[in-house]
Amino acid sequence: GCGYANAVYFHSGLGAALNPSPSAPFNKYVNEEYVASFADVVYSKPNIAVVADGAGAQSLSKWVDQFFKGVPAAARSGQTLKTEATKYFGGEQRTSHASGNSVVIAFPGSDSAGSKPEIEVLATLLGAQPTIKWAPGFSLLSKATAGTPGVSVASANQAYSDAGLLTVQLTGAAASVRKAAEETVKALKNIAAGTVSK
Repeated sequence: GCGYANAVYFHSGLGAALNPSPSAPFNKYVNEEYVASFADVVYSKPNIAVVADGAGAQSLSKWVDQFFKGVPAAARSGQTLKTEATKYFGGEQRTSHASGNSVVIAFPGSDSAGSKPEIEVLATLLGAQPTIKWAPGFSLLSKATAGTPGVSVASANQAYSDAGLLTVQLTGAAASVRKAAEETVKALKNIAAGTVSK
């Protein structure tokens, strides 16, 4: 669900698939020369960080010296990595999936530094998962989807280093998911209209 949302909303970077799909036409973009050129730029000292937990400085230095001795200080080609800030695009995507029916509604969220604390408040306000078993719950989404049985609703802020995604995921039978999605959109529009007090 949310993995597909990243691809729709961010396109590259956070939106890139962790594993290439057999249907993805990557052969026309990737060849031996490209891989070699990319490796030359990436595997240099400015792009490598060693993190250790509980290791002594002397032991760590020994292993770093042994395994990273041949790493060049800079790319042999003189090129550097082109890095750009993550950009939110938005859009819609429909994907056939064997595991069931799901709808993800997403908006720009807050990064891991908490640059937009109101997003965390909104995610909590939307809620969805009841805290008492067999009870419909008291959050805005619980109330909005109470008339649609058999639907699981969850809201969260997916926080990354330089971006975030506020998501609402609905899962269940197709007709129920559709109805619950409509009610969810109404609830979101009500919040945007200022119906929630400070």
